[in-house]
Amino acid sequence: MSRIIFRSGPPFTELAQHNTSCTLNGCFSLAEIRETVNGSCGLCTLFSEALHKCAPPHILSSDVKYNVEQKSGDESNSTMIRIDRPRNASIMIEIFADGACTRNHAVPGDGIGALFAANTSSTRSLEYAEKWLQDCADEHERCGSGLPAPLPTRILDVSDSTVRLVHCRGEIAKYACLSHCWGVRSMLKTTTSNVADFGQEIAWDLLPTTFQDAISFTRRLGLKYLWIDSLCIIQDDQSKPTDWECESSMMASTYENSYVTLAASASRDSSEGCYTRGEDLYKPRYLEALEDVSSDDTRVFACLAIPHIAWSHYHTNELFPLMQRAWGYQERMLSPRTIHFAGPELQWECGQVNRCECGTSNHDGIGYGETTQARSEVDKILYIHHMLSSTAGLHAGSSQGKYPQQDEFFKDSTSGAMKESAPNSEYYKQVSKWDSSKWNEPTVVSDSSAISWRRMMRRYAQLYLTFPHDIFPALSGLATSWKSHKPDTYLAGLWKSSLIHDLLWYMIRPRPRLQDWRAPSWSWASVNSPDYQQRYNHFSLQGVENTRNYVAEGTKIIDAQCRPFGPDPTGRLSEGYVVLQCKALSATLWRWQVAGPIPEHSTNYTSTEDFRLSIAGNLIAPPDFAPDTSFSDPASGSYLENGAEVQVLALAVTKWCESRVYSETTETAPIADSPIYCIVVCRRRDSQEYERIGYVCLHHISISDQSLLSDDERDFQTPPSTWKQPKIPRQEQRQKGIDVDFELWKYEAHCKLAKKMDESGVQMFKIV
Repeated sequence: MSRIIFRSGPPFTELAQHNTSCTLNGCFSLAEIRETVNGSCGLCTLFSEALHKCAPPHILSSDVKYNVEQKSGDESNSTMIRIDRPRNASIMIEIFADGACTRNHAVPGDGIGALFAANTSSTRSLEYAEKWLQDCADEHERCGSGLPAPLPTRILDVSDSTVRLVHCRGEIAKYACLSHCWGVRSMLKTTTSNVADFGQEIAWDLLPTTFQDAISFTRRLGLKYLWIDSLCIIQDDQSKPTDWECESSMMASTYENSYVTLAASASRDSSEGCYTRGEDLYKPRYLEALEDVSSDDTRVFACLAIPHIAWSHYHTNELFPLMQRAWGYQERMLSPRTIHFAGPELQWECGQVNRCECGTSNHDGIGYGETTQARSEVDKILYIHHMLSSTAGLHAGSSQGKYPQQDEFFKDSTSGAMKESAPNSEYYKQVSKWDSSKWNEPTVVSDSSAISWRRMMRRYAQLYLTFPHDIFPALSGLATSWKSHKPDTYLAGLWKSSLIHDLLWYMIRPRPRLQDWRAPSWSWASVNSPDYQQRYNHFSLQGVENTRNYVAEGTKIIDAQCRPFGPDPTGRLSEGYVVLQCKALSATLWRWQVAGPIPEHSTNYTSTEDFRLSIAGNLIAPPDFAPDTSFSDPASGSYLENGAEVQVLALAVTKWCESRVYSETTETAPIADSPIYCIVVCRRRDSQEYERIGYVCLHHISISDQSLLSDDERDFQTPPSTWKQPKIPRQEQRQKGIDVDFELWKYEAHCKLAKKMDESGVQMFKIV
């Protein structure tokens, strides 16, 4: 279902309400809105004409329902209608008055009709780009001064009317890079058969439109050199190592040393070009039906709002195909300055600010963790922040020391039974003392480098690759750059210094492992997840309030190795393993097929299978137990028999703290009654090695009500939905003054489970 949000501002405040005779409320179709227009409802008239004149034709479907939410008090001089579409970018329609022109469509002071060029090949667009470049070079410490830098191995010389490929030998100069989608069409490439000819000249007619536009713009910026991957790397070289392997391992320096990157963000392939010409989708339309709204001569207009990369979702960004590509993500992160050819206008991004021709996204990059941060620029700000900081380590963002020691049990808040069953209730003693007035305060996540890297990987894992085995090569430049600033050992998309915590990733939905091996099972890259609803995630990114995570006592990494496929240690892999020492419990995995389809746009844990993990008499269900992949296909390498024995490995525990900052540390803490974060592994057939199959959080709230059923009442041959409903014991409040129910039986069950885990003794696991 699409949703329209109406945000009213002057001069339309009087239109923020429907006429008293208007029956339209909540969800409506365009057919229904026509009826209310006939009834002379001013607000509906505004909606109807603006939609019909500005919305793209495919949106104006009679069978689409719209949900209207009205908001008033906006300080802008315009009114916005937002149409949210599942799995697609939102569409914004702006309504404004003559004399109250917004920056979206008019040059300030020039009045209605003085539209920006909507032509990125125009002189005006070039002037914007030149100003952004100069301001950045002169004023932005984060981005550097843009001085000449060593040229890559090969680069295009575009300084005169001919284009030729030159081999560099340490020359220093300013140069541009092109970031673009390769697409599915055949594209001009440098090969062993044409590299010599290209050294003399590359015929202009051979170059696809995107390359021609990029060369043209590079020349207009006064630059002599342009780097394009398909032309500056010999694509069919079979040397050992290949030219592609050598050059991809230097991707970090190629983009970091560039003066500017030109991004063909709105183009699907090299045939569509960078420039946009004659675009009139965003032209203001006069709303004739509202001529008599005001007593003065104010005229009312509407226009389709220009989409902006800085405020777009990666996973819904149909308007900017490059932003959905994994290779493009790395190029964007590494580049000090990027000019996006973004539809009708140029948009600018660097390590410090965002800019655009229309002015809508003009703002300085703000600190990580602030909720007003533009969505897609958060990663860029994080990256720049950690590249400049040598102190943002695993412990950053928290003033907490060792885990809190407590000498007393709960006081005046628990029953005697709880005291008896909780001989070491550190976590829950802290919970009981928390001031309930602070529950609604925002949680801040520590900006440690480990957590920031996971945040970027969550973005990266949603993006698309033409060749799945490029998962690490398309990330190698970013990993190399990160490692050069923060020395560490890179392990299949994770880092050795934070590896125990890094291993605690999970999938929103189970996803198939690839037929062709590309990563060890303990890496998030082993699961194919280029989809927002089925993405990789990590519990540390959820901002769990008032918690600090410790390594579980007895847990340590004995060994961790990855063997690269080629010369790049951050590139494609041939194998990898982790030897882990930790406490562990045996468990049983149960699964059932679920009737009915998954809700298409659900972001909660959903699957075509239902799972239960049976551990020490307790049942843990999704989402607390999150399988990495499906186990039901006998032809799959991930197949497991129903009722298979698995191992639950305790890696980390949570301790309560009064700070609203979530943080983590490599220090160890006892399990006690704390929540335990675990990975689930199974032994490989005819082997002493293990594979990771999932993630589970052992917490009192994760214990399923079905744990109350006796063994006779649990028929594991039928889905749990058919089981008898358990009788739930009376709930008790955690503490007076905190309006949170505490289920005592779950707490007692968790304490027993935690005690078993604590007493299990350390074991050794080699996970591949």
